[in-house]
Amino acid sequence: LAQARHRALLARFRGAMDDEPRIFCAEQIHVPTELPDILKDFTKAVIRENPAAGETDPVNVRMRLYLWSREYFKQKLQEGKRA
Repeated sequence: LAQARHRALLARFRGAMDDEPRIFCAEQIHVPTELPDILKDFTKAVIRENPAAGETDPVNVRMRLYLWSREYFKQKLQEGKRA
């Protein structure tokens, strides 16, 4: 069941990527200045929380990390809307 969900998520992602314009050079890529801090905070939270603790199946480890990450960023979005 977890593998089926994983495959479905990947299929949705690939479909979304087909709608994106192609990037041919570095100048076409815009990286927001706050991205490094966002990734740093996210990485620290993953290490601190260890969302896949106790899981041994690699597919389930990834899925738990994906689900935890979704909730993490949803929470950050809500916090940003309140500020």
